[in-house]
Amino acid sequence: MSLSLITFILILISIILDEKKFSHITRNLFMTLAANGKISEANKVISAYEDLMETSRGVVQATITSSEELNKKTLTSIDAAVKNIAGAGKTVNVSVVVDPSILGGLQVQVGDKFLDLSVQRRINDLTKALEGSE
Repeated sequence: MSLSLITFILILISIILDEKKFSHITRNLFMTLAANGKISEANKVISAYEDLMETSRGVVQATITSSEELNKKTLTSIDAAVKNIAGAGKTVNVSVVVDPSILGGLQVQVGDKFLDLSVQRRINDLTKALEGSE
């Protein structure tokens, strides 16, 4: 008698996810993913769940992108503005990314809000305007 690959994976998951350490909800989630051939998507599911939990706790992710390293004074100023955008009572986790391709200025992502103050965007806007005027 041979087991199908999915049956084998289901048995393996039930052994790994011991009932004493994992809730039945967690076990069922992984069993459903495996049964549908989507166990490789588990990291995406976990990441989405973490995002939902952070949102419910009032945590907002913010990313500041600049063309070069920001000095402490500038970063403090931007951090205060980002917290203002996020709103009162929110905890903001700020990460800073350096991307020389934006040429100057900043790009700020706060939750689902995006503010593009980069030189590259301005150049793109001017290029489109000039192409449209011909």
